[in-house]
Amino acid sequence: MSISSSGSFIQRDVLTTKVLAQIELKYRGLLVKDKHEGDVSPEELARLEEKYGGYVANVTRRVHSQGGGGDHYVIHQGGDRFIPGHNHKNQHNYGKTYTEYLNKLFHSQTPIQQVAEVGILKGSGVAMWLELFPDSEVYAFDIDPSNFEANRGNLKKLGMNDANLKVVTMDQTLDNSRMLQDQVGGQFTFIVDDGCHTRQCARLTIKSFLPRMTDTFLYIIEDSAGKHLVDEIKGMAHGVNAEQRGPLTMVSRGL
Repeated sequence: MSISSSGSFIQRDVLTTKVLAQIELKYRGLLVKDKHEGDVSPEELARLEEKYGGYVANVTRRVHSQGGGGDHYVIHQGGDRFIPGHNHKNQHNYGKTYTEYLNKLFHSQTPIQQVAEVGILKGSGVAMWLELFPDSEVYAFDIDPSNFEANRGNLKKLGMNDANLKVVTMDQTLDNSRMLQDQVGGQFTFIVDDGCHTRQCARLTIKSFLPRMTDTFLYIIEDSAGKHLVDEIKGMAHGVNAEQRGPLTMVSRGL
């Protein structure tokens, strides 16, 4: 069946496609019929993590931090956020909490302008965010991006599209406010801090990013680095909420 418009006939399914395209632009880069069908699930996050390599260990950091209050680890492990089960003793299984808050962000229908992960290791998380947010700029911050760069080709073979990816060197033991202003710019809607897991690093990093967050945002500090900062974070900017969910500090505004 068709309808008339300015003397021409447009198929109903073409109109539907145009409407859905507008939803896509406003929503989160995924073509959906309604917001519930666009929800992300713990299973989807686990699938993506596994797709891009999953758990890795014995990753060497070759760059030393310049400030105080950082961690002293040289050998790192990661890629263990979402895959369920007990494949190794450090499995985090953060999927349920992540999806609860991510879906709140998606339902808010705020434009997701820029996404970032701080502490990228070999890049499985970065690859995930590129796939979940295909129309957003994704920033990868790390004190030593060489481990990711060495694995970039492999991630691309596994399906990572890095067209919207920007890799930036960041030392979390420093105040990075000026660096973000001068080298990055723009505003962030979703950030994961999975880098230097100390209170000082978590404090400096969120203080550097908060002026660059959109009115509605989600900011996650992993692995207990922010657990003693919840009350302090609430006072850092107007309307900011923070709560501890196990080892995750969930910081948001407008959700």
